[in-house]
Amino acid sequence: MKKYIPFVLALFIITFTACNKDDLPITTETTTEKTEPSTITETTTSPPKTTIGRTESSAPTAEPEETQEEEPPELPETTAETTVTVTTTVTTTTATTQPPPPTEPLSSVVNARGNTVGNLNNSGGAAMQGDWIYYRNGEDGWTLYKVKIDGTGKQELTNDNTSHINVVGDWVYYINRNNMHTEAPIYKVRIDGTGRQKFHEDDVSSMSVVGDWIYYSLVSGSSWNIYKIRTDGTGRQKLNDDDSWYPTVVDGWIYYINAIDISGTIYKIKTDGTGRQKVNDDISFDINVVGDWIYYRNSDDNGRLYKIKTDGTEKQRLNYSVSSAVNVVGDWIYYIGNGQMIHKIKTDGTENQVVVNCTAFTINIVSDWIYFQNKDDNYVLYRVKTDGTGLMAVN
Repeated sequence: MKKYIPFVLALFIITFTACNKDDLPITTETTTEKTEPSTITETTTSPPKTTIGRTESSAPTAEPEETQEEEPPELPETTAETTVTVTTTVTTTTATTQPPPPTEPLSSVVNARGNTVGNLNNSGGAAMQGDWIYYRNGEDGWTLYKVKIDGTGKQELTNDNTSHINVVGDWVYYINRNNMHTEAPIYKVRIDGTGRQKFHEDDVSSMSVVGDWIYYSLVSGSSWNIYKIRTDGTGRQKLNDDDSWYPTVVDGWIYYINAIDISGTIYKIKTDGTGRQKVNDDISFDINVVGDWIYYRNSDDNGRLYKIKTDGTEKQRLNYSVSSAVNVVGDWIYYIGNGQMIHKIKTDGTENQVVVNCTAFTINIVSDWIYFQNKDDNYVLYRVKTDGTGLMAVN
């Protein structure tokens, strides 16, 4: 009988203590109910008291050996049940709010490169992504617009003086020439016209967006070096020390005019800045790289069209007239020739012909349309089919 006295006494102390607390269950049976919701609710709203803590910690110390041997039915294992209840409460209170869903992209089409090589050679006056054409309007201070290919849905995106338009996903990247005599930084704006912002402080002469990188010629004093930077603004790197004009990025190589070497010969480097090589000895402009060929205007031969392999071999002359604004698309070379009219010639030098009898300034080609500033009409933006039909003013 004596061996039961400590257990009876402990039960009496627990019962007496609980009866004097208004916010605790009256009997110990309530705490042993695992499936009773009210027990969990009371436990979470009322923190354990110091008296309960002392009782819980003292319960296991009361002759544990004898408790395991006898296991009297009158004595519930309150300590174990209380621990389970507290654990359940912690799990419930650690639930967190889910983050908002990501913003839906504005465009379902994402260009691999922001504009074509030929268009960027013509100041990047027009670019296409999906069913939309993005262009600058010389009649309106070179303001940036967009319009659907069928001519509907025209919208002004920004009134900046823009050049070198590149469209990738939800963003239009461009050179802002509002203060072109002092600076020409890269800006970007969303394709719906919102979110206009300066992308970087660098003063830029030309640029192209390829994948996640922007390649550009930085103007610093009398130097024009090639740099690259990620489209998120990180990873800015200098790639060369040459005075580099019109960098053109194709298949992991950057082709450019090196103004230091004989006032403008063609060089190339890899996109990581290595592998610098000289390609030709001609004073060259308007370079277009398509496949294994570089098409260019040769100033050593009165601005006639030439082509040369990217490894510097097989140089060939293609025409006998002064040429400018070169833009190569498919098997055709489009250029401004005699009379400042738009001409086209096959890449093998055959079938030279006039496309439209207008005095043109720059040639930008999107889809099967040629966009150009018409000098005969106060530089109003016109477009014409590549076969010469459908001439019209865009505005």
